[in-house]
Amino acid sequence: MMNREMRRKKLREKRHLIGGILLVGLLFGGHYLPESLTLLIMVAVTWLAMVSAAGLGKGVAISLAGFLLPFSFFACRDWITFQGGGIGLRPSVEISLELTVLCSMVYGPLYG
Repeated sequence: MMNREMRRKKLREKRHLIGGILLVGLLFGGHYLPESLTLLIMVAVTWLAMVSAAGLGKGVAISLAGFLLPFSFFACRDWITFQGGGIGLRPSVEISLELTVLCSMVYGPLYG
């Protein structure tokens, strides 16, 4: 039993270390990366934090809802925004990833 707790603690410490390294990398080199890669790294960091706080099942549910709601909204409206402008697949994925990060940061710790 004690060995299991020590493994969990080490895994949690590794998640914090990986998340910290990714955030420092974004701080100093994020402006050199494409926006979609920056968003994916942010999703990974929020996932590491959210899985630690809320658990894997809730993390998957929150992330999927945060991504699929805006993405399906754009798809159902034939990639047209509220203002009537056209939006393509890539911008809709980026907007959906941004909302995934927001949902993960807001709702992840609340349901942990």
